[in-house]
Amino acid sequence: MGDSIPINLLPAKERAVVSLALLLDGQESVSYLKNNASEYGEKMEKAAESMSSLDPKIRLSLSGVLLRDALEELRR
Repeated sequence: MGDSIPINLLPAKERAVVSLALLLDGQESVSYLKNNASEYGEKMEKAAESMSSLDPKIRLSLSGVLLRDALEELRR
């Protein structure tokens, strides 16, 4: 996890995808995002990996806030 990246460095769409994946399937989200072929796939995987190790209560709360913020940004 030494080369993990903060999720907030991703564009809004990718932050929303990572947050939703974490909300739906926590630790398995890393393997889903590993197969993402977009230009941000590797960064999304690393962001999910760093967040998936958080306590589930914290991860769920943080993922919800990040998803809401990313969707709000996309609406603008």
